[in-house]
Amino acid sequence: MGQPAKRLQPTLSKNKDIILTNADAAGTVGMMRLNCLQPPFNDVRLRLAVRLAVQQDSYMRASQGDDQSQWGGCRSLWPQHTPYYADAGDVVMPGNIEKAHVALTDAGCGGQRVVVLSATDVPVQNAFGQVTADLLTRIGMKVDLQESDWGTVVQRRTNQDTIEKGGWSVFHTTGSAVGLGSPGITYVQRGQGPSNSSRHGSKPRMRLARSRRQIHWAVYR
Repeated sequence: MGQPAKRLQPTLSKNKDIILTNADAAGTVGMMRLNCLQPPFNDVRLRLAVRLAVQQDSYMRASQGDDQSQWGGCRSLWPQHTPYYADAGDVVMPGNIEKAHVALTDAGCGGQRVVVLSATDVPVQNAFGQVTADLLTRIGMKVDLQESDWGTVVQRRTNQDTIEKGGWSVFHTTGSAVGLGSPGITYVQRGQGPSNSSRHGSKPRMRLARSRRQIHWAVYR
């Protein structure tokens, strides 16, 4: 099983020895992971500035093509078609480069160097990396796009040092909507801090609630 580039799928479908099928009917969620523990994204103002700029359609068109029957946006902590999903709308994620640039400038953080890790052997992540590199450049950051294979990205993301010592600022990944659809099981909202390889922020109250089993576990098809 693989993840062929969208542009190659029509050609692959003509080969009788190759079967193209949907391996995950619930869908897959694309994610931008910001390193919350090291500069510059340890400053919440910069993370908010990036959120203002993100245009999800740009990522999906770059990785999946223009057929919108195959993809959709998700301005929510929870995937579509899961119990907690609610579209936060343009107020939260307007996709406005100018607003993001102003927010970055107001924070006194223009020109910050960021290291974007991009896996060239995974078509979706590779496309995401290219879009993010362009996006961050447009809002006023100094982008260092470091391309490698996915195995190297996995190794690099465990580095807890600053970018001057081999650390990183951004990488992209994907995950099954099923595994991300409930606060009881999703690793994205777990708040493990430094113990998590993706450098999520620390959320002690979330971890305490999980340990006491006070979070509702949603079950759905």
